[in-house]
Amino acid sequence: MKPLTNALVSLREEQADLERLLARVNRAIDALTDAPAKKKKIATKKKRTVSAATKKAVSDKLKQYWAAKKAAAVKK
Repeated sequence: MKPLTNALVSLREEQADLERLLARVNRAIDALTDAPAKKKKIATKKKRTVSAATKKAVSDKLKQYWAAKKAAAVKK
């Protein structure tokens, strides 16, 4: 009886190995025949808009800043 049991165990192990191999082959076939998966969208930064009034305020501040820098450079 022992040799028969050993043979059955061996056959079941072989069957499990073959089933795993078949699953791998099926996945490979699916990967080759399926349409390519959709690409994930790349996250982009949200565009920040600046109002005209804000732009003018920044411009005026920078003009004052650079005028002060020029005046300080002339004094030296």
